[in-house]
Amino acid sequence: MHVFGYLIGMSFYVAAPWTIIVDSPIWNHKTKAELSLPVSDFKPITFVAYAVSFITFTYASVQQHRAHQILASLRKRKTDTSYKIPKGMWFSKLSCPHYFFEIVIYAQMTMVTDIKPNIMLMVAFVALNLSITATQTHSWYRQKFDSYPEHRRAIIPYIL
Repeated sequence: MHVFGYLIGMSFYVAAPWTIIVDSPIWNHKTKAELSLPVSDFKPITFVAYAVSFITFTYASVQQHRAHQILASLRKRKTDTSYKIPKGMWFSKLSCPHYFFEIVIYAQMTMVTDIKPNIMLMVAFVALNLSITATQTHSWYRQKFDSYPEHRRAIIPYIL
């Protein structure tokens, strides 16, 4: 990877928390009364949306971790430098399931932050960046391995 790619990635992870912080009520100097939510404002649909978002976030986090475990297990010893095709779990459908689930994780942030524009831009950047990287990785796999599964997609099941 080019050093410019690393610099963009590092600056993203430094800037990303600030997109959330600058929208927080404390950053915007809200009083204690403004921070509390009156009971009359509680809506069951909001609770359901947050619950679904939390469950989706948790599922995506677990699946991303499992994908990383599969990738890590491809090289048992540090001296092994050969490349292998990842298999199992979501790798049966995607070349980069860990990227797919990363996008899902970020998308859940939009749900719990009431769809703020700066969070949407952050999710769009993550989706675009990882889609490009996944497409390049998918192409590399197809060039490197003659036996690479034809039905696999790069990042979005059955689509891309």
